[in-house]
Amino acid sequence: MAFATYSITNRLTNFMFAFSDGISMAMGTMVGQSIGAGLYDRAKKIAEKTMLINFTILSVGTTLFAVFRVPIFRFFINDPA
Repeated sequence: MAFATYSITNRLTNFMFAFSDGISMAMGTMVGQSIGAGLYDRAKKIAEKTMLINFTILSVGTTLFAVFRVPIFRFFINDPA
């Protein structure tokens, strides 16, 4: 039971980080292009906005997992014990 719970948590966490990783990769490209063009202020704004977006996504995901942890795990593990 403990290993199943760990596996479910790990998969849900990886799913949540997939969005964050994708946004971070896009940010790297945008910041690199801005720096290459000499637009340092633009690069800083892009990085700040992206960090805020990632923080928001991960905060909302963590809050949802914490609040709805019992229904989420009950969906995967329906063991009365």
